[in-house]
Order: sequence, then C-alpha cells, then structure tokens
Amino acid sequence: MKNKLLACLLGAAALLSYAHAQAGDLYANIMERGKVRIGVNLSSFPFGTYKPGTQMPVGFAVDLAQDIGHKLGVETEVVPVVAANRAVFLQQGKVDLLIANMTVTPERAEQLDYVPTPYEQLGGALVAPRNSGITR
Repeated sequence: MKNKLLACLLGAAALLSYAHAQAGDLYANIMERGKVRIGVNLSSFPFGTYKPGTQMPVGFAVDLAQDIGHKLGVETEVVPVVAANRAVFLQQGKVDLLIANMTVTPERAEQLDYVPTPYEQLGGALVAPRNSGITR
C-alpha cells in the first residue's frame, strides 16, 4: 500500500508546482540543486511533528517526504509550513512540493495543481492506548 501511495505521490509530484512558475522544469531544478524541498505541516501528530527534545521532524508526512527524495536520488529538505504560508511558500519557490492538509477549492485550483486522488482524507478519529479500556 505504501509503495502504491509513494508511486502515486512521486508520479504526481511535478503537478504540485505553481501553475505559473517561471522557475522552469521542476524536476530539472531539483536534479540540478541535488535537493528536493518539501513543505510539511509539523503541527499534527502522527503526520508531522518534532521529536521530543529536538528539532528533528518526524511523522508519516516526513517519512513520505524522505522517500520522495530517496526515490529521486537527491537530498530531502523538510520545510515546516502552516496553513497561512504553505501555498505562498510553493508560489515563491521556497518549497518544491507540499505534503500538507489542504482543501481543494476552485480559487486554489486556479493557481495550484493537485494530485488527482488525495493520499489521505480525514473526517475524525479517536486514538487511544491499547490498554485504555475503550473498545468501540
């Protein structure tokens, strides 16, 4: 499942560039730089957060970002983003790709490209330790 997800993400990675970017070919720029800069929201465990006591990003989205860089054969730079700056960072070229929660809206779709199928959609979830006694 993870390989299919990563293949989908990687295959669609070029679609995540700003529609009117003047930077040229995203893939060529990443290869020339030797690094892919991926914006990740680091404020929501288990998707992205900091390892306690460090400034090391960890989580599912961080793992996906690292795997994209690995599959491209380049270094991965995880760039922390928040709702207020994620699209701006992409448009300004501060990041090449985003792995962050974002609702597709007609206004955003005029400026950004999205993967055709989101890798994850949340409605709500209850997470508790196995020994919590909660069974349903």
